[in-house]
Amino acid sequence: SIIDTDSLSERERILFSTRPAAVFTGTNGQRAYVILPEANTLATVDLSRAALIASTNLAETPLHGTADNRGQQLYLLTEDSPNLLVVNAENLTIVSRIFIGYGARCLALNKNNGLVYIGMVNGDVAVVDPQVGLPIDGFRTGKQIIDIVPDLEENSLFILTGKDQQLEKYDLVSKKRVAVLELSAAGYEMIVMGEK
Repeated sequence: SIIDTDSLSERERILFSTRPAAVFTGTNGQRAYVILPEANTLATVDLSRAALIASTNLAETPLHGTADNRGQQLYLLTEDSPNLLVVNAENLTIVSRIFIGYGARCLALNKNNGLVYIGMVNGDVAVVDPQVGLPIDGFRTGKQIIDIVPDLEENSLFILTGKDQQLEKYDLVSKKRVAVLELSAAGYEMIVMGEK
């Protein structure tokens, strides 16, 4: 469904051959990328026409993705793979694979510097520079990571944890935890509002 945020009404609906699991947008907001894990497929949608314009089948099951700052490349996590896939946003072909290890759970792009932060099930955060094609840094939280979101204004990273049900904030320079919020229930996903 494509929802009009002013009226909170459904503007358009796009039918896929199988259940969509995740959606992320390109930087210009004109395209959305839809992950269809049951078919091992990544699809591109033109949001202005509400039309499916391309799709590709992958060898691995896609889980989560994000687009780079220029809208030229996509970064995909896949199930049971130790690699971050770098995908051409125009033709959906795999450009390269970056080894990150097994257990990747979520990812987020830092729009300020182009780095990709990857949260692992074991509590590690890998920092990948796609231009170099490898992880360049990382740190350990010690907790199962469910979701991560960079705070671009404060150069920090919000981390949603699993079993202990916490929202944690880490400084990206010192790699130290600077704040924690106990949640009354397990979280699934988060977003930082108000950033440009």
